[in-house]
Amino acid sequence: MEQEPSFFSAFKTWMEKPNGVENDPKTLVVILRYICLLIIPYSLSMGFMMLVFTKRAYSSVFFIGTFAGLLLFRNLLSKPVRPIFITVIIMLLLGAIVPTFMFGWDLGFQYLLYTALLLLLFNSRLGTPQKRLFCLIALVLVILLEVCIHGPLSGVLNDRIIAGSIQIILGNEIFFVLSISAIGLVIAEVSLDSEHELVMYNAKLKDDAGTDPLTGLANRRNMREQLAGIAALTGTADSRIVTVAMGDIDFFKKVNDTYGHDAGDLILRDISDLLVAFMGDRGLVSRWGGEEFLLVFIDLNGDEVFTELDTFLHRLAKRSFDFKGTDISITMTFGVSEYDAGPDFTKTIKEADEKLYLGKQSGRNRVIF
Repeated sequence: MEQEPSFFSAFKTWMEKPNGVENDPKTLVVILRYICLLIIPYSLSMGFMMLVFTKRAYSSVFFIGTFAGLLLFRNLLSKPVRPIFITVIIMLLLGAIVPTFMFGWDLGFQYLLYTALLLLLFNSRLGTPQKRLFCLIALVLVILLEVCIHGPLSGVLNDRIIAGSIQIILGNEIFFVLSISAIGLVIAEVSLDSEHELVMYNAKLKDDAGTDPLTGLANRRNMREQLAGIAALTGTADSRIVTVAMGDIDFFKKVNDTYGHDAGDLILRDISDLLVAFMGDRGLVSRWGGEEFLLVFIDLNGDEVFTELDTFLHRLAKRSFDFKGTDISITMTFGVSEYDAGPDFTKTIKEADEKLYLGKQSGRNRVIF
């Protein structure tokens, strides 16, 4: 009997799921999610302690931080990570610098600076030179905070014992910054290199899954995804005129039967190259299946597409394809249909396919609109 997952394992799985935004680094998303979750009880407890023990006016700032942490955590489940990352970094820096100036060094607010530094080190979108710069900035900030709070202006350095203690504190803080910088840089680079390799591998798998291996064209699945994106713009300011053409190589089975499948593969690749060159910036082309190709024309109506394809067929009829010294002549038939701004392209593709079939019945090597 399969054991039910424990609360902690289920919670960990939920916390570490991707945010659904393409190309967002998963490691950074997960780290930010934990940080935002920690900000909520941290800010809440600090707000109550300020309310009870010290400056009550400052408690509201921490209660706002509680709400901000909750909002950021919620957004990390589905929103892009970049604006959330910047917001968290600003919150941590303000939380480190402002209270340290107001309440002094001993309350430990400066340690929030180290959390911000680690987040910066684990951001895969920052290069190593940038990360080294942030390490240097963190070091300078720690020294400046220490000097401003315990320096000559404070008047405490006249006491030799206190001055010695302050130097020890400053030495320890510098050591902490340098240690965190060194360890964080090494671990982040190794971890993020591995994640980058995984992201690239997944991207390659996705690209392979959306590409026809023989022709290099987008396959049916890929084209459907692109058409869904076009259909989603219907009724908006970005809506475009779209015309679909379904094309089929005439008597392709005869080519395979006469010259073999190698000849058929050659024809498919060459026709694909011709269609890509023909389409140019007119729109999209994909291998729909077998010897069928789907062409999607952007900003061209049916009459314009009919004229363009008719010209293409005349040029195609005048050329031949060389297979091991044998010239093979090829023609194609196309069915054309204008997109009617429906919820998807199913109806439009079906109409183009029906017109293609009509073209086959009426003699082939023609465009039907």
